[in-house]
Formats: sequence, C-alpha cells, structure tokens
Amino acid sequence: MAVFKQLRQLSKDTFFYGLGSVLQGFISFLLFPIYTRVLTKADFGAQDLVLTAVTILSYFLILGLDSGTARHYYDGETPEEKRAVLSTWLLFELVASIPVTILLLLFARPISAWFFNDPSLAPYFRLGVVALPVSMTVRVMTLTLRLTFQAKKFSLIVAFGALTQALTAILLVVVLHMGVSGVFLAILAS
Repeated sequence: MAVFKQLRQLSKDTFFYGLGSVLQGFISFLLFPIYTRVLTKADFGAQDLVLTAVTILSYFLILGLDSGTARHYYDGETPEEKRAVLSTWLLFELVASIPVTILLLLFARPISAWFFNDPSLAPYFRLGVVALPVSMTVRVMTLTLRLTFQAKKFSLIVAFGALTQALTAILLVVVLHMGVSGVFLAILAS
C-alpha cells in the first residue's frame, strides 16, 4: 500500500513539473511565428545569437551548483542545515553573477565586436546580460521548490513566468514595435 501511495505522489509531482516545462515550450512555440512575422531576418538572427550567448553564460555561471546543491541538500539532517545549503548557493550565485554582469555591461561593445563580429549588437547583449542575476535567482528558487516537493507552486510560478513573457513580448514587440529590445525586455520581465 505504501508503494502505491508513493507511486501516486510521484506521478502527481511528475505531472506538475512536466506541465510547467510543457507550458514554457508551448509559449516559445507560440511566440516563434509572431517573432518571425514582426522581426526582420537580421533582427531575428541577432536575437537568437545574443540569446544563445547569454544562455551559455548562464550555464557557466551556474557552475554545476544546481546538481551539487540537490545532492547536498538531502545530506542535511535538520531544516537549518538544508536552508544553509540553499542560502549558500543563492548567495554564491549573486556574488558571482553580479560582478560578472557589471563587467559584461561595461565591455559589451568590445565583446560584441569580438564575439559576434558586430558591435551594433551591444545594446541587445546588455539587455540579455542584465537578466543573468535574475535568472540565477529564479533557478535557485525553482530548484528549492523541487527539492521541497512543492510541485504545484513550481508549476504555477513557471506558468506565470511563461505567460508574463508571452504577454509582455506581444505588447513590446507587436504593439509597441520595440523589436529585439522588446524580446529581451519580455524575458527580463518574466
């Protein structure tokens, strides 16, 4: 009977975690044709190039600490020890990402010239980079929800973020004609 109860809980949690991921993918799928109609090919390429670079930077800044934190979280015997693992990770991510973000903002033009071979992408790179500390914090918070088995809250937060991004992107890109800047501001808003 206990095994059946655990399997039922696992199925329920998997559904809610998967629901958030599916919704994020659906929103991206929904925004793709909108972006391709509104943005020029050059704008779409610039957005994709800068977004890829910022995503790679976020993987470097995470330093595999998401996996390490998950591993050590369950070694904690008391709630205080578990909180210490999570808060240490959050503090480290902020201490690491904020100075890196400041440096990337200051040197966005030469980085864009060297990395993208196009210094005119610097404003978009800056907008993407500003989201780094925020995205690191969101990763810590969502992993915390997963580690504490709060699947419904996780799914709700992920869904809210995806919907916020979609609605903000439509407003900024389609209605206000902000182009690539609107895409990155929508990502930051979510």
